Amino acid sequence: MVPENNRVDHCNDNAVVYHSMGRTVLIAGNDTPLKECLLSSSQSRGFNVVCGSERLTPFSARSLVLKGLNEYGSIDSVLLVHSTDDDKRLVHDIPAVDLETAVDSLFKSPLFILKEVLTLFLKQKEGTISFVLQSSEPESSAPLNAFSTGGFKALAGSLFSAYQNETFVLNGFDSHEEHLEEYAGFILDTLEDKNRLIHGKWHRFSDRSGFFRSLNLPGLGR
Repeated sequence: MVPENNRVDHCNDNAVVYHSMGRTVLIAGNDTPLKECLLSSSQSRGFNVVCGSERLTPFSARSLVLKGLNEYGSIDSVLLVHSTDDDKRLVHDIPAVDLETAVDSLFKSPLFILKEVLTLFLKQKEGTISFVLQSSEPESSAPLNAFSTGGFKALAGSLFSAYQNETFVLNGFDSHEEHLEEYAGFILDTLEDKNRLIHGKWHRFSDRSGFFRSLNLPGLGR
């Protein structure tokens, strides 16, 4: 739901911009309940939000970034969301069209938007890119989940190393819990706390009777 004091522009099929006062957050990644929670939580905090579809092309990724820049002058934070689903089909049982869709949304789209925002943050010399991972089955044997999650983690680790000397921050968030609203709140709380914006750090979210933890996990997923 969009707050009453916000105006919504459906600028094209790939982006929705929510107008308010405050930080500008770009949300991208596969369309899942976690992405929706991050969108609604960002809105409720008064952030300017630019949200892209899960199947981005080079053109639509660039248009998404330009939309945020034209509306607000800068983009402060990027949340790249990856959530697994319950698709346990084996590879030989998955239709080719479904495989193509998965490759587009889980592999191509993140790379297209990362190319644009990394180029932007190199010019701005500031910003935060967060890899946001959510999996209810951390050791899933489902082929697509294992393939995409492993690639997402490896990509994050590679970029943490490649851009470690830059003035912008890349970090990550990971959760195996199903409390998505609390997880979204935890992510946004961390982004608002500049003392916790540490380059190359994975923040692990867990809900233990209402107790939230953020751990430095160099070996995430092990």
